[in-house]
Amino acid sequence: MSSVFNSLLFSDIITGSKTAEETGAGFDGVIETFGDYAAASRKQINHYYANGTDISAILNSVIGGVIGSGVNIQARTGEEELNAAFELLLKKHAKSNNFDITGRAHRDEFLRGIIGYELLSGGVIIRHHYSTSWEIPYRLEMVGVDMIDTSKNDGEGRLLNGVQRDRYGRVTHIWLYSDYKKSRSVRYSMRNMTYYMVPWLSISQYTAVSRLVTILPTLDTILQYKDAEVQAALERAKAGVYWSTELYGTILQALNEEFQNANVTPAEKINEAKSLLERLSKRGVSAHGATPIPVDDKIYEVTNKSDSVYDTITTHSQKAVASAMGGSQLSIYKDVAIGNYASIKAAISFDEEQYKMDFDNLVNNFVNEYLERLFTVGVQTGALPISRNEYFSNSENYWKWDILRQSKRVIDEAKAAQARKSDLESGSTTLVKEYGEKGLDYISEMEKQMEADIKIAAMRAEKYAAAGIGEPADEN
Repeated sequence: MSSVFNSLLFSDIITGSKTAEETGAGFDGVIETFGDYAAASRKQINHYYANGTDISAILNSVIGGVIGSGVNIQARTGEEELNAAFELLLKKHAKSNNFDITGRAHRDEFLRGIIGYELLSGGVIIRHHYSTSWEIPYRLEMVGVDMIDTSKNDGEGRLLNGVQRDRYGRVTHIWLYSDYKKSRSVRYSMRNMTYYMVPWLSISQYTAVSRLVTILPTLDTILQYKDAEVQAALERAKAGVYWSTELYGTILQALNEEFQNANVTPAEKINEAKSLLERLSKRGVSAHGATPIPVDDKIYEVTNKSDSVYDTITTHSQKAVASAMGGSQLSIYKDVAIGNYASIKAAISFDEEQYKMDFDNLVNNFVNEYLERLFTVGVQTGALPISRNEYFSNSENYWKWDILRQSKRVIDEAKAAQARKSDLESGSTTLVKEYGEKGLDYISEMEKQMEADIKIAAMRAEKYAAAGIGEPADEN
């Protein structure tokens, strides 16, 4: 008896959850030693992006929070004429035909792309192009990290997975495929490239890997569970009614007599009967018919319905996904029914901190460099009223600007207005900043307001004079 018991116990018939030791080897964080990991993870992420809704929801939430309706850049050189000239250059260069070398993306859309592809693939490469044949001789190009030739390694550690570094760890060159067939790669200097990649797996990380890999197991569980639920629902919908009938027996008896007369072998009898019964059993298997079954067959109904578990599993999975990505379930899945006013307000506050950090990375790793390059081009082309000698003798003195994101979310305008008033009175903010975050220039708006006030005052004086009536005294 014990031998039979052990055979059953240690067979595939009886299975349980795997132990930690059985889950397979991982890695210690040095992703560079796993050259194919980044590519494999991108394939998985793109699969779930195309076949699910969670990654799309995450992308929309993060891009909307970090960039929102756009980024407002205002010059602060201290010289009014120079500020106005640089802001005009910024406005012209922000157009898709001047900004993107392919002509497909304007500046804000390009910035949204950087955030989106950094999230999807772990990073993105931005190439800076110059040509005197363009109206503004400076354009940018976004290149996916999947175009890095990860087969390039020197065996010494300086060149790993297509990324070459100097002895201090600075990236000096990247090997990029020259075409989408990936048949040939070229070594490019980082002089006119920006490798936008935020390390998160380890300090030594240079290979771009998306943070979305942390939620892939959860997404896999969600998709499998949803698919099982849908299939179960379809089967329940198709069940219709079952017809217990002697038809099977009658058919088999008739077949047997026919086979005996035809001298058919037993094997041929079985195959023919099987085929006929299968075709018969498929008749009526729909919401509009009856499914015939042999007499005395029994139908067993599974009574432990899983319907009540669906919402619970979905909610917990969404919480896990949102937490892993540093956001809230509310912001990612846009389900306001899951919280009250206080929880919604808290969620927005937590999300805002994460979006601020992401925006800070974008500004310091790309936007400032872009503005410095464009300012230099403006000086060289004469678009900015400053001499080359004066600028290049102290260029950093002119690199002063405000970079403001227009993506703050407010759920109580009255309280937000009161908070702004308190901040203005305490000096913790300024009208310049408040206007800038709305995409407006404070000085320009004040000039418009003064011009409108003067126009109204002149119109009032004219109207009262025409009526022979003096203007009423200002009660204030």
